[in-house]
Amino acid sequence: MITYDLLQELDTIAIQKMATKRAEKASEGQDLQSLRKMVEPILLQNRLKANTLGGYSVIDGSTEALDFLERGRVSLNRVSKILLVSDGLFLPHKLEGTEPWLKTASLAFSEGIQGLVTEVKRREEVDPECKIYPRLKKLDDKTGILIELSS
Repeated sequence: MITYDLLQELDTIAIQKMATKRAEKASEGQDLQSLRKMVEPILLQNRLKANTLGGYSVIDGSTEALDFLERGRVSLNRVSKILLVSDGLFLPHKLEGTEPWLKTASLAFSEGIQGLVTEVKRREEVDPECKIYPRLKKLDDKTGILIELSS
């Protein structure tokens, strides 16, 4: 992995709070919509951190966006595949899950983008209330590119 999802670090705060509230109010059967309402202040604070120091970069058309884009060069020596995905194509995972990025990349490298999409959709469908795989919303947009380099 050559870049990091800085927004995910911020979203994790809201996701953990949702999981805590769900556990505290288990007898009340909190649905996803009411839990999201509880963490709305956190999400609004996160949104204010777009294209700021200590925040995250987003290509949103603002002049600040150019200052926060990651750029550089990476050697392709011994690289056979390159995976580019939006956050909607990260495998939904449990909070205590380890290395979701590695599992996502491994699945894409072995099964292709369509295999990854199929598994992400399966996990979203079996967990519409985001209890098994805590996340902020049931579905997210899915964008991905898998480049296979010839040797």
